[in-house]
Amino acid sequence: MDSAPTANVTLDDPFYYLLHFQEVLSWVASRHGDLLNDDELAFVSAFGALPRPARALLVRMVMRKGEHFRADKLVYPEIGDTLSAAAPLIENGWLDPAPALDLPTLFRLFTKAELSGLLRKPLAAAGVPNSARKADWLEALSELEDVYQAPPDKPVYRLTLMPLCDRFRLMFFGNLYQDWSEFVLSDLGTFQYEPVSFSQGVRPFQSRRDVDAYLHLNACRDQFQAGAALEEVEAALPPPPDSPWARERWDRLCFKLAREWERAGELERAGALYRDCRHPGARGRQLRVLERREHYDAALTLAREAHQAPESEAERQQLRRLLPRLHRKLGLPRPSPAPPTRPEVLHLSLPPAASVEQAAAQALADGGHRALILARYREKSGRLSPFVHWGRLSEALLEQALDCLPADHLALCFERLLADIAANRAGLPDLIQFWPAQRCYRMVEVKGPGDRLQDNQRRWLEFFIARDLPVAVCQVAWQ
Repeated sequence: MDSAPTANVTLDDPFYYLLHFQEVLSWVASRHGDLLNDDELAFVSAFGALPRPARALLVRMVMRKGEHFRADKLVYPEIGDTLSAAAPLIENGWLDPAPALDLPTLFRLFTKAELSGLLRKPLAAAGVPNSARKADWLEALSELEDVYQAPPDKPVYRLTLMPLCDRFRLMFFGNLYQDWSEFVLSDLGTFQYEPVSFSQGVRPFQSRRDVDAYLHLNACRDQFQAGAALEEVEAALPPPPDSPWARERWDRLCFKLAREWERAGELERAGALYRDCRHPGARGRQLRVLERREHYDAALTLAREAHQAPESEAERQQLRRLLPRLHRKLGLPRPSPAPPTRPEVLHLSLPPAASVEQAAAQALADGGHRALILARYREKSGRLSPFVHWGRLSEALLEQALDCLPADHLALCFERLLADIAANRAGLPDLIQFWPAQRCYRMVEVKGPGDRLQDNQRRWLEFFIARDLPVAVCQVAWQ
């Protein structure tokens, strides 16, 4: 096993961002070289041969938003003359030195004073007064389909490499929601990541087809989030990919599309998407759609199938409500209640003692968890975690919690969380109340006026009550 990619880079180095970018290229070439085509391999080679100012300028643009940049705004002391640094990039075709600009891009890049000279004739033809706002100018000219060139004294560059750089970023991070700023935030100590070791064979993508499928799905997701028509997004959606990595994202987008069709009342289209979707909750939504369409026989068949192997506690809860309702609507006898759950049986072999309960307690809860939890706190404190708000958890508070929380109670809660992290991390009671002198605690779910329990909160409360864990619901009324 070799270490996860980490460059020995500090923010004191003015070219820190370039070193990070080169680290990404090197890592991707070594781990995913077989998934790169000739053009991508040629870029890696050609980039390394460029003068450092040219490489740095390219990376500065890659790490900024958009693809169009005014040359006079690209001012970086460590790079020096922008025009000289840009020349090799233009020669390689990585920068377009005179791109055609549509109106929104033109308005984003230039000030109102600059636009008044560039667009004098169109503005006069549209009858827009000079005193109008810049946004009003754009609205008045929005129907024009003309494209424009930047003035010679204020050249604009278009970066032609963003799709390629996004592909490299995806292959490095394994996703597209992380961007180049992650390196800087890590260097600053804002983000502290758990160090992870990777063997040479461990990588998120096993074929180029996997990468292409992810990029295709990401484009569909961007289209969906931008508010495109649902028909367009669904038409662009590829078939379910073979890769589990991409299939998970396909299912997630498919579920969101189906939910929108359902909200729009297009139940048949929603049901068809739910049927092909493996996203958690899709089967439950399909059951709702079948019931709303009064396809009770089909709903009952699917509900019985789900009842044999519920995917989650949420689905089990839904089925407890749905099955009796479907039986009633179909004129069938009410289903028999579920058999009582049987607890796990533990077998201990212990020396004789005066109290069997105390002997069992010592064998099952020897206090070792306390030292382990405190050690983990000191080791991991500050590292990004979806479970811990480090600013709210001091070591003193953790010590107090460990004084009041029995080990077996902690174990029960942890086991439920681990059984379905995505579903069970939500719905926990709002507060925990400690009595240090009595070494006990109570969980408290707080509800204000007009507020009511959500299903995930009910599931946690049922869990606590079934195991005799102390919990209460606090109903607040304003005076």
